[in-house]
Amino acid sequence: MSFKVIVIGSGKGSNAQALLRAEQSGKLGVAEIAAVF
Repeated sequence: MSFKVIVIGSGKGSNAQALLRAEQSGKLGVAEIAAVF
C-alpha cells in the first residue's frame, strides 16, 4: 500500500526536487509522489 502525496511548491523548486530524489532512492517509505504543482 502506498500513501500518495501531492507537492505544491513555489520558488525555485529545490524542495520538490529533494523530495523526488528521496522517493527515487527509497527514503520516503510507502509515500509516493503523485503530482507536483
